[in-house]
Amino acid sequence: MTRVLLTFETLHKLLAAEKSVKELDRDSILVRPTPTPPSISEAVCSMSLEILDPDLSQRILLHLEEVELVPKAVHSI
Repeated sequence: MTRVLLTFETLHKLLAAEKSVKELDRDSILVRPTPTPPSISEAVCSMSLEILDPDLSQRILLHLEEVELVPKAVHSI
C-alpha cells in the first residue's frame, strides 16, 4: 500500500495543518503525524503528516492550499 507523507518546514505548520484537516471531517481520521523516514531528505521537521487514505490526497492538498498551509513536499512511498 502506498503511503502519502506531507513534509513541512516546521512542527508548528505540521500541527496547524493536522488541525485544519481534522476540522474538514470530524467523523473520520484523515491524517496523522508520523516520524519522517530517514530516506526523505527534504524534511526540515522530523515529523510528517501521513494521509491515511491516499484517495483523499487531492482533496486534502487543495484544502491545505486554501488555508495557506501548503506542505514543503508530498512523498509517495
